[in-house]
Amino acid sequence: FFAVAHSFCCSLFLGGSLGMLKYGYFHGFQSSKASFKGVHLAQELGKKGITLHLLDANIPSFSELTLTAALKRMDTLDWELQSEAEAQGDKPAFKWVLMGSSMGGYLSCKWAELHPDRVQRLVLLCPAVQIMTHLHKALPAGSTMELWETQGWLEFDLQGTLQRCHWGFVEEGRAHHSARPALRHPTLIFHGQEDQIIPFSSSQSYATEYPGLVTLVPLHDDHFLIRSLGEITEKIFGFLNL
Repeated sequence: FFAVAHSFCCSLFLGGSLGMLKYGYFHGFQSSKASFKGVHLAQELGKKGITLHLLDANIPSFSELTLTAALKRMDTLDWELQSEAEAQGDKPAFKWVLMGSSMGGYLSCKWAELHPDRVQRLVLLCPAVQIMTHLHKALPAGSTMELWETQGWLEFDLQGTLQRCHWGFVEEGRAHHSARPALRHPTLIFHGQEDQIIPFSSSQSYATEYPGLVTLVPLHDDHFLIRSLGEITEKIFGFLNL
């Protein structure tokens, strides 16, 4: 589901303002900061001298992860890099280009909603808007949300290793996080029209709420977007004027 990236300070003309930018990527659910898409984008941006901060959303671990803890990880990274920049006398203060896949797309939107003055642009890959509504489609075969709640945990395949995730992830997400974070920044959304987890219509309706602010790119691909990485990379470069 998720994703945010490694950061680099560079001057770019984006959205009419020249400023220092850093780049972050949030991975999705059942993934890690070593996710294929995150690593691919980090490598491609690295060729242009840009560092993408690959954030770990499994905080404190996959078994005990919460959306709040993942967002606080971004808070910590932002504070650490701000402190470094201030110590070096850098002005103006940097802002973020945040990227995220699935749950990571949701986290990117949510962090931008909470900290609008810290963000410049968003790039979202099949963002899990209304994540708790769609989560049942990511469950292991034969499992249900009811079983997860009753048992208190479910085992998921985390990149080849079975690991438990607690029901508290769902409880905390439902209780404390809005389903559709408000968008205030130029946003580029990629979504596979064959996505069986987060339907294309989810991003379609989200984008129509923000005409002129959100660009939606439909792709002939599924939720993982592996077939479309070349096109995605090219369009991200265009969106960021790289």
